[in-house]
Amino acid sequence: MAIKIKLKHSSTANKAPLPSDLDAGELALNTNAASPAAYIKDSAGNIVKLAGAGAIGGTAATETAAGIVELATAAETTTGTDATRAVHPAGLKVELDKKAPLDSPALTGTPTAPTAAAGTNTTQLATTAFVAAAADWTRTGTTLAPKTAGDVVTVSAGTAALPGLTPVGDPNTGIYSPGADQLAISTGGAGRVFIDPSGNVGVGTGTTNLTGLKRVDIGEAGVSGGLLTLRSAGGAQEANISAGAIGLSVTTNSYATPLNVKTSDVVVGTGSSGAERLRITSDGKVGIGTSTPTATLTVKGNANIATTPVYADNTAALAGGLVAGDIYRKADGTLMITF
Repeated sequence: MAIKIKLKHSSTANKAPLPSDLDAGELALNTNAASPAAYIKDSAGNIVKLAGAGAIGGTAATETAAGIVELATAAETTTGTDATRAVHPAGLKVELDKKAPLDSPALTGTPTAPTAAAGTNTTQLATTAFVAAAADWTRTGTTLAPKTAGDVVTVSAGTAALPGLTPVGDPNTGIYSPGADQLAISTGGAGRVFIDPSGNVGVGTGTTNLTGLKRVDIGEAGVSGGLLTLRSAGGAQEANISAGAIGLSVTTNSYATPLNVKTSDVVVGTGSSGAERLRITSDGKVGIGTSTPTATLTVKGNANIATTPVYADNTAALAGGLVAGDIYRKADGTLMITF
């Protein structure tokens, strides 16, 4: 049986046959020099372009089979949504050049990374969330606060003003450094407590100069300045309490010994020399004008009691009719109490 091949042709540019123009198996040619092409009608009635621009050259390629592919445009390479076109090297390079290099990348925008588990100590990147969880202190505006109640911050003082100490929370209340090596506590908008470079502690009005404050100076026991010094508004020493081997000594207005509380006796002195005026001995005797009382109360000097009877001693006073607790004088003017 002879095979009959029908061939149709057209010289019109880009002319392609319609399914109705051909029978199954018939060929059609376009002979125009600007658009040469060959077509065939398949058994399903479709016109298939066999040659020419856009003609098939085989089965379309898939991820598992070789075949014909179409190159993606620059826009299609950028969007990356097409699943049938192939990316060419030039288009791929454009996209790769947009990525950060592995060596010292200069990232832009807001880069993110996984947050490491608490306590991680490796070369892994630390996110702001990791740092915030690991920090012992949190900052809100100008307020720095410990995350754990009871935590404190330690500041090392240098030759300049203490670093980082400014009022916190209420700007009128806080701990701050008013000057070189000075520490102050402010309440109600004024300094209340000051510590100067010499270790003096001032409690009083809002000034960085301790001179002129009503203040309390606390020093080392037994050294100049005493254990506790009370000063007036002018800064003058008004009272000093010091401790030593003999006990506790209290002085006022820089006088020597107004009050000594010793291990045995209590002594009160007055005057610029601190002369002893009163003594209470360890066995309960009180002496006024004498440091050696011989009775429950011994007064030496003019007692201004003109009518007080005179006796030589306690025995004579009792024999003369006095009873325990009565007052008499000795011939030298010493005032005595019978017992």
